[in-house]
Amino acid sequence: MINRSLLKQSIKANWVLWLVTTLGVGIMLVIINVIVGKSGIGSSEIDQLTLAQYYAALDMSGSGLTVAGLFQAFGIDPSRLEQLGTMDLNLAIHDMFYTMAGLLLPILYVVVTGNKLVANQVDRGSMAYILSSPIKRKKVIVTQIVYLVGSIIGMYVILFGLDVVSQYIGYGEVDVLEVLLMNIGGLVTILSIAGIAFFASSLFNLSRHSLALGGGLAVFFFLTKIMGLFGSDNFVNMGFGVKEMRVFNFMTIISLFDTASISELSVNFIWKFGIMIGVAAVAFISSIFIFDKKDLPL
Repeated sequence: MINRSLLKQSIKANWVLWLVTTLGVGIMLVIINVIVGKSGIGSSEIDQLTLAQYYAALDMSGSGLTVAGLFQAFGIDPSRLEQLGTMDLNLAIHDMFYTMAGLLLPILYVVVTGNKLVANQVDRGSMAYILSSPIKRKKVIVTQIVYLVGSIIGMYVILFGLDVVSQYIGYGEVDVLEVLLMNIGGLVTILSIAGIAFFASSLFNLSRHSLALGGGLAVFFFLTKIMGLFGSDNFVNMGFGVKEMRVFNFMTIISLFDTASISELSVNFIWKFGIMIGVAAVAFISSIFIFDKKDLPL
C-alpha cells in the first residue's frame, strides 16, 4: 500500500524539521521536569501554609500593616492567597506544558509538513513527475499519510522516554502510567490537528490555500486554548480569570486533552481521546478519497 522510494524521499525532505521539533520539545520537557522537581514546587512547606500563617509570616515586623490589609487596599481579596497556597503548582505547570507549550512546535511541524507532502508538491509541479511513474494516486497519498503519522508517533516515543528519565532525575520517582497517558494525549491531539492540516493539503492545489485552512485552524485552536485557560477553575479561583471565558474551551479540539482526568485516572479522558482519534481517522481517510478523485494540474 506504500511506495518505498516516495517514503524515503519524504523522510529526506522533512527529517531536519522533525529533528528540530523533537529536540526543541524534548529540551523544554527535560528542563521543566528537572528544575521543577529539584525545586520542590508543589511540595515545599510554604505551599502547605494556611492563610493565617501567611499573614503572620508577612506582618511587616509588627508595624500593624498586614498583608491582608495591603491586599485589601489594592482591591484584591486576600483569600486568594489561601487558594494559591493550596493549589497544586506542579500539576498546573505540567498541564500548561502538555496542552500548550509542548504542543506549539509539533503543531507547526504538522502544518508545514502536511502542506509540503501534497499541496506544495502539486503547486510546484513535482507531483506531476511522481504521478507520471506507474504509481497509483492512492498509493502516493497513503505513503504520505504513513510518513506523517509515523513521524509523529516516532516523535512522541522519544518524548515519552525523555519524560520518564527527566522526571526520575528531577523527582526521584516517576508514575510511568501517568507519563504514558500524558504523552498519548499529546500524540492523539497532534494527530487530530495533523489530519486536518493534511486534509487541507489534499483538498487544495495551491500551497497558500492549504496553509490558510490547515494552518489557520491550527492557530485558532491554539489561541482559543490560551484564551480558555483564563476561564479555568484555577485561574478564576485565584482572581486572574473570568469564568465566562471558559466558552473558548468549547471552540478548540485541544481541550479534549484532559490532563486533570488523566492525573485522577478518571475515565473521562478515554472518550475524549476517542473523539480526537476519530477526527484524525476521518480526516486522513477523506484525504485519500479526495486526492484520488480530484482534478490535478498535471
